Amino acid sequence: MKALPFFLLSFAIVVATVVPTSAADDKQLVNTRGDVSYQSANGTPKPVALDASVAIADNDYAITGVNSQAAIKLPDSSRVLVGQSTKVQMAFFDQQPNITNAKFILYQGKTRFTVEHPGGAKANYTFQTNTGQIAVRGTEGDISVSDTQLQVNVYALTDQKLPVVVTLNNGKVYTLFAGQALVVGIAGAAIAAATVSAVTQPLQQTFVEFGPAQTATVAAAGVAPAALAIGAGAVLAGAVIAGATHTSPNSPQTQPINPTPTPTASPTPTPPPGAVTTKPQSIEFPRPESTTLEAFQPNGDGQFTAQSSSSRISVTPSASNRFTVTATGAVEPGSASITITGDGGQPAVVPVSAASGVIQYKGQKGLTVAIGGTPAMITVSESGYTGTFTATAGSSVVSISAGGSSRSKGTTSSGTFIVTGESVGSTTITISDKYNNTPVTININVASGTIIAPSKLTLTKFNSPQPFKVSENGFTGTFNASSDNPQIQVTGQSKQIFYVTAAANGSATIKVSDGLGDSGASVSVTVMTPSPSPQPSTTCVPIIINDRHDGDRHDGDRHDRAHRHDPAGSATSCPSSAPSTGAPAPRGTVAPPKPHPVGPPPPFATPPPHKTVPQHTAPPAQPHQPMQPMGGMPGGQTPPPLPPPPPGNKR
Repeated sequence: MKALPFFLLSFAIVVATVVPTSAADDKQLVNTRGDVSYQSANGTPKPVALDASVAIADNDYAITGVNSQAAIKLPDSSRVLVGQSTKVQMAFFDQQPNITNAKFILYQGKTRFTVEHPGGAKANYTFQTNTGQIAVRGTEGDISVSDTQLQVNVYALTDQKLPVVVTLNNGKVYTLFAGQALVVGIAGAAIAAATVSAVTQPLQQTFVEFGPAQTATVAAAGVAPAALAIGAGAVLAGAVIAGATHTSPNSPQTQPINPTPTPTASPTPTPPPGAVTTKPQSIEFPRPESTTLEAFQPNGDGQFTAQSSSSRISVTPSASNRFTVTATGAVEPGSASITITGDGGQPAVVPVSAASGVIQYKGQKGLTVAIGGTPAMITVSESGYTGTFTATAGSSVVSISAGGSSRSKGTTSSGTFIVTGESVGSTTITISDKYNNTPVTININVASGTIIAPSKLTLTKFNSPQPFKVSENGFTGTFNASSDNPQIQVTGQSKQIFYVTAAANGSATIKVSDGLGDSGASVSVTVMTPSPSPQPSTTCVPIIINDRHDGDRHDGDRHDRAHRHDPAGSATSCPSSAPSTGAPAPRGTVAPPKPHPVGPPPPFATPPPHKTVPQHTAPPAQPHQPMQPMGGMPGGQTPPPLPPPPPGNKR
């Protein structure tokens, strides 16, 4: 018993330190031993001097070091002791006239809580841990949290109708009365096992740093308490702790305490198991690999079985409520599931899909868009994938927008993007899924959108085809050209040169486009038939013979040439009705030719009478044989025979 005064003295010091309060102080953190600090929600820890106190607000933290201890005193007279190596957050404290609501989050370490009902008001305190939450409505007890265990001891209840209720993350609920303890085993993030038993000496020894509890264990409802409440510094007399022992001053042997037996509280009826739930509720693999699936069931026994509906999905238990799920290939959404069965209740069905990791793009890997033209549309998909895609351009020559959010089409997820040209140049677009699988790269070329072509063409029908050339900055594809006049046709001999032919006079407009949806270009064509070329005219050159005698000879050959075709080879002979000037031409001369009149010929004039050449007066040496005339003379006259030439005149 010599050790008891030390514990009682230590606890008396703690109580004496935290009792002072005022409305201005509100909630206080007191350093009762060692290294204590407090921290605001977004600040850094600040130390609290030994035996000093500091006001704390909602969301503030209390932090203790090794062999250290602190106390939090609250305006409703409730108290929370903070053990060594502990971090606890006061999430909120709200005191109303008839009820006080408060919440603490215990990240690690130990606390002892004494929650009271001041002035008949009700108290509703919650202590949250990583395994579950503890609801306290007026009691004294301890809470300890570590990586492997959660322990809750309940020493006393101010109202037997308001026990401590522990709700674990797996959905199981435990009700603790005075003198009971709950120990929960933790395996990683899963709950391995939970046991409710009487508070024993070893269980209380876990919290020995807080000293003995201030109140004795209270029996169940309707039974008088078997122990007395104690104050600060008083000896814990007659405390009833199930299974506890004490050392008798008269004997070194350890003997059990034998006070008046405390009736065991009637067990609370356990509700039937509820529906099985899982975390996550659906599985989508980033690629064929493994993931973890956990199962929970309220009021179940914590044991589960799992079964896969697909040969590509295997499920293997790794704990009582945890499974490893593995995919061996792509699994389309809606084609596979895992069924989790618990301790009765409704089983859980978990849909499973696995992405192939291969993004598919069926379009051309090289695209061209025009500034101001129709944007390009890119659509990708991935088997077994239902998430979204991301498209990134290598430069600012294009802009990218989502063509409607990624949507599901059958068993694949499609992502559509609109690519708009911003400036002439080239770049690449990279499309990836949320798992950063192998992306798709697409080359993009941006054209100016302005087609350069002649604005006018003039040609003659039946002439050779008239060529014209078109071009566009940044465009390397094929142009299209069409005429709006079927008599004026345009044909393309290459991707940039076109030929225009015409079958009739008229005009046409030729539209030239690049297939990118820009404004294109117009070529105006005019077809004209030229005036006929002038033909060479025939000039009549009359030959007029002088009727005078020329010495001793008669110029009969001239006379003869006047009445037959020009021996010089002219294709036209003068008509016999050609008008005469009336004046005889000089001997041996030829009248100049008159130009051929334009238009219809004038009416024929009456030819002048033919003059008869007089006979030669020289005596004939021999009879002269006249020439056979080429034709009759005008007026029906026949020229007389010519006399023979004089002797010595050789022709």
